[in-house]
Amino acid sequence: MPSLASQIDNYLKGRGSPMAGMGREFVAAGKAYGVDPRWLVGIGVIESGAGQYVRHPFNFANWGIHQGVQYKNWGDAIDALAKGMYTGYISQGLTTPQTIVSKYAPASDNNDEGNWANTVSSVMSQIGSGSGWDQRSPTRAATPPTAPPVTADPAAQYAAQMTGIQDSLETQRKLIAGSMFDIATGKAKPTDALAKLTGGYAGTGPPPAPSRACCSSGTRRTWT
Repeated sequence: MPSLASQIDNYLKGRGSPMAGMGREFVAAGKAYGVDPRWLVGIGVIESGAGQYVRHPFNFANWGIHQGVQYKNWGDAIDALAKGMYTGYISQGLTTPQTIVSKYAPASDNNDEGNWANTVSSVMSQIGSGSGWDQRSPTRAATPPTAPPVTADPAAQYAAQMTGIQDSLETQRKLIAGSMFDIATGKAKPTDALAKLTGGYAGTGPPPAPSRACCSSGTRRTWT
């Protein structure tokens, strides 16, 4: 049995797609995120004629098109689509072209949902099954990498603690010094001292607040 990667390449080559030769990348991305690689190809076909009519370089699936997402090469775009399919669709129980279409290419964006889903399904059938792929749990779904533990220098930790204590003491000193009451006598400070503390206001209530100077989704075009 021929490999699925080679079958994808043969299919893309038959369409005259500039993505011919990317079969391995489709399969690798599918394995990484638990997405059928043929699904990714089918989306590319309905969205851009498998890379023949892209709005932005390499964005064969119009993934993130309204946010201006850019890709450096086909591989980056394939990987991004596979990841998005897992996190935004498969992990939510949307596992077929018929169940994802209303979210991926809704009629509200002037898409023909029936044609979109049927085209993706048809592409998957035309590619056929092949070796080198089976539906498994994703190997790198969307779990962020765990940062290695940071071992702090004891001397640095002590210095930081002392700095924090000193800052706290200094803050308290300033609060006391700026108090409306004279610590020595326990009496209220004179009006002129209050005026300095409140920016010129010496009333009995809180000072007035300072014045402050205030300061679409496009239509998806599909190709079959």
